[in-house]
Amino acid sequence: MKKILMIMSLFLLLSACGAKTASWDDVKEKYTEAYQAAVNDAAGYEEYSAAQFQSLIDQIFTGVGELNSGVKADAEEDILSLYKNAALLEQLSQRSNSIQSRTLGEFADAITKLIQAAYEKSSDFDALKSQILAKAEEITGWSDEDWKLTAFKKKISWAQVVEAYETLEEETISNLPRADKISELELEEFKNTIINNYELIQDGVNEDNRENADVIYEAAVSLREYTQDLQGETAEKVLRFANQTIDYVRQAYGEKVEDPDYDFLKTAEEARKWTLSVWNELIKLINL
Repeated sequence: MKKILMIMSLFLLLSACGAKTASWDDVKEKYTEAYQAAVNDAAGYEEYSAAQFQSLIDQIFTGVGELNSGVKADAEEDILSLYKNAALLEQLSQRSNSIQSRTLGEFADAITKLIQAAYEKSSDFDALKSQILAKAEEITGWSDEDWKLTAFKKKISWAQVVEAYETLEEETISNLPRADKISELELEEFKNTIINNYELIQDGVNEDNRENADVIYEAAVSLREYTQDLQGETAEKVLRFANQTIDYVRQAYGEKVEDPDYDFLKTAEEARKWTLSVWNELIKLINL
């Protein structure tokens, strides 16, 4: 009888040990280290394709599906791996400014919160998991075009292109029509070229969007050439727009802007509203 009681006691003890779950306080330091490791890993990627994002997300989806409230010891490694993947996704998603990338970043952040809720056995766990699975279904339905907007490629530095841009500037200036031959519409088209293209290089310049950077720079140099010797408020604001655009392109290549008054986005928004009267005034000044 005594032997049976000992066996039963041992069985109950083993059952209790098997059912024990870790708390968030128990593992918080380990997860802080995992997050920093993901930050370091993300910094090492100069480019990341749409296919790589999809593969990473597939791994995350699988992990979320297997996650339950209350984390047992035998599940901790899998959940830590899920956390690392989510943290990596959060970091990588910040390398693009697209709506799709922001969605991935928010999705990753929700997963890290879900993992904490699992450790804490939060009453919100089931609702959070349902929301995440619904968002996962939405993401898996993205088109190829959507996925392309999450990818990023290796950036080109200003040092790599500075000589090419010096040549571009010289050729642009030499090919410009004489000032007394330029029209209002041609001047306005330089502005439109900048406005229509600048957002395409706001995350940096790579081989895919370098042509956009080129045409922006060329248009800005053209406006600068026609306005730098003119007097008057209109000429000065167009010249400021041209110079800030040139700085903007250099910044997109990773150069630091030294001008303390630099605010290209504000200047671009103002230029977007200019009417034909601005260019009429410039033509008058040019022809004085």
